[in-house]
Amino acid sequence: MALVNQSDHDQATLVQTSALKAIKTCVLRNPAGRSRCRSAGVLTYINAVLQQSLNLDDNGNTNANGSTDVTLAEEAFTTLAALSLGDDLNALEASTNVKRYIQSSKTVFADAKSMHQKTLYLETLFAAVEKEQEKLLKRIKVMSDADEQSFFKALVDCETSIRKGFTHLQDEKYALSFEHYNHAMKLISPFVNDTDLLNGMVEEIRIKRAQAALELGKVKECLEDTSILLESKDTADKGSRALLLKMHGKALILAGKVKEGKETLAKLMIICPQNDDAEVAKLLENLKVDADE
Repeated sequence: MALVNQSDHDQATLVQTSALKAIKTCVLRNPAGRSRCRSAGVLTYINAVLQQSLNLDDNGNTNANGSTDVTLAEEAFTTLAALSLGDDLNALEASTNVKRYIQSSKTVFADAKSMHQKTLYLETLFAAVEKEQEKLLKRIKVMSDADEQSFFKALVDCETSIRKGFTHLQDEKYALSFEHYNHAMKLISPFVNDTDLLNGMVEEIRIKRAQAALELGKVKECLEDTSILLESKDTADKGSRALLLKMHGKALILAGKVKEGKETLAKLMIICPQNDDAEVAKLLENLKVDADE
């Protein structure tokens, strides 16, 4: 997002404040909205708003010309708190590039008590997240030559690949879907053992990649993903486990491991006794007929 560039300062401030409020509305009680902020460039936009409202140049020094805007700065900090609350990845990224603006605000707006309450909250949140993710931050510095932003760029690229993979999966373009999910996994795999913040992405990648692999007849690849997820305690969602058991059972049967496949599908019927999946029912019936013969 680009900052509005208008001669009328009041009008520009009104537009920017409205944009921040709209963002805040989108992210409140909306986890998906908060996660989309990364690829939408919202954090970059908020940084630019803070730089402008604090009247700072790119080096963090006060501009000779220009003016500060306490209302706009406070709205930016409030919006930042909204998109960081409940999304530790957003909070972690914000902590790497917003601290300088928080420090500057204490001097530029020394009497803005309401703002300082919000920045104190942000500082507390950032400190907690950084402590919890100390191992990840160390890994990022090792993998990214001390540049945290390259990690967050890889994260955005990963999320973009996940969305593209899902679109291709829906369009039954399974080879393209499989390729995008592979790329997404490659981008975050160096960091997955150092944090649990990426668990949701990894689970989504593996489930969807397994679907694409099964459709392509890549049985080995499908079984690799389904086996890992079925063995994981993090995969607790009943719907996800049901889908995984179905794919795993089908893949085992295709791999010639009929007995194991039947046992897996039987587990599916146990956790979902009302399952009316015609495909599973037909598959089990065919296996029964083959066994009788």
